[in-house]
Amino acid sequence: MPDDQPPYLDADEPDFSLGVPTMEQMWRHQCTLLEHEGEELARELASCRRRIAKLLALHDQDQKRILRQHARIIELESGLATCRERLADAISKAALSDVGDIFGNAYRR
Repeated sequence: MPDDQPPYLDADEPDFSLGVPTMEQMWRHQCTLLEHEGEELARELASCRRRIAKLLALHDQDQKRILRQHARIIELESGLATCRERLADAISKAALSDVGDIFGNAYRR
């Protein structure tokens, strides 16, 4: 077999004229396919990592926003309680004032 001819390729074999690749050629082709698949997976992994990083940043922002909203809710609930107390005081004062006015008007006649 001459040195310039690939291994496992024999011109006397019937497969030679059909263009059947040699074992070495098939292994090289398989290695090339696996290499391309590995490169594609590496690109997909990098893309997924970037998306995960973005999602984590959004999650952190959302958590901070939730904490601020909870603090605001507590602040508003406190203000609401104060308003309710003032309203109750105003109603009781108005009720007492109305009773006084009723008795005052009753005796003025």
